[in-house]
Amino acid sequence: MSINISVIMVSDEQILAAREDPSALDDLLNRTIPFHGADCCDLLEVWRDLDTLITGGRPELGIRRGDIEFEEGMSDPAHAVFSEGAKRFAAQLDAVAEAMEAEPEKSQRGLTAAKVNDLLPYFKHLHAFVQGAVGKGSGLVFCTWEGL
Repeated sequence: MSINISVIMVSDEQILAAREDPSALDDLLNRTIPFHGADCCDLLEVWRDLDTLITGGRPELGIRRGDIEFEEGMSDPAHAVFSEGAKRFAAQLDAVAEAMEAEPEKSQRGLTAAKVNDLLPYFKHLHAFVQGAVGKGSGLVFCTWEGL
C-alpha cells in the first residue's frame, strides 16, 4: 500500500464552509478524485520526493501543510490552502522551475538527477495546475489517501 496525495481546486467559500461541515468537503473529494478531472491533480506516491524538490524538506505551505487541517468527518485527512496561499505556493513553484532551468544541479535538493528526472512530469503538472487555480482565484485542497 502507498500513501498518495491528490489536489483539487476549490473556492475560499468552499474551504470556509468545510470548516463548519467537513462532510461537504469529503463528499466533494470523493466525487472529484476518482475521476481525475480538470479540477484534480494527482501526485500519487511521488509527493514526498516532490515536496523535497519544492521545499528542500522545510514545512512550507502547500503539499504538507495548509491554512486549515481536516480530519474529523473525513474519509481521508486533507488540508486546505486559501487562494492567497495558493498564490504563494505558485510563486514558490515558479522559483523552483526557474532554478531548475538555470542551474539544474544545484536545484536537486539532495535528490539524484535520475529521481529529479522522474519527478519532472509531476512537477510540471502540479505547477500548471496551481497556476490555473491562481488564475481562477481558487484555493487548493490536498487530500491524502491510501492506494493499493
